Amino acid sequence: MKFKIKEKPSQIFENEFLIFPRKFNGYRYWLCWATVRYSWIGFRYQRFGEMVGVGKNANKEALSK
Repeated sequence: MKFKIKEKPSQIFENEFLIFPRKFNGYRYWLCWATVRYSWIGFRYQRFGEMVGVGKNANKEALSK
């Protein structure tokens, strides 16, 4: 019997509204829109991703880098 294992992307980017503070470039940001990068760690994505951009449309800027 064959099973097909579904491939997961190694990183995903999500545009979300920050309620709790996060550090980015030496500053703390909260109550704002930000793009967060989540990495695949073998069996799931990270719970707390890394902030890569600030602003409502920051996702497009993060993907171009």
